[in-house]
Amino acid sequence: MASAWGGYRGQIGDNTALPHVLSTERKIKKGDVLITDCTSDVAGYCSELERAVILGKPTEKQKKYFEIMVKMQDAALNTFGQGSSVVTSTKQVSRSHVNME
Repeated sequence: MASAWGGYRGQIGDNTALPHVLSTERKIKKGDVLITDCTSDVAGYCSELERAVILGKPTEKQKKYFEIMVKMQDAALNTFGQGSSVVTSTKQVSRSHVNME
């Protein structure tokens, strides 16, 4: 029988800028950015679903960084194809978007 595993994590506020922050005692407040991440592993096949949510109306700075994130995600998806590697895609996207800020 195949094994299965599932998990969830979330990041709040300033911690959303750090990859894989696992916990904080900080309470969620209006204006915070939340990153939610759900993962599963079934018989060796892994899947991940990650979402960014802003509580309330986003600031101009939040809008700017969210738009940059979407552009980089789209650029990454456009590099994928048969025989492509994540390392190559990451390098291509990083080089082309280094001056977006």
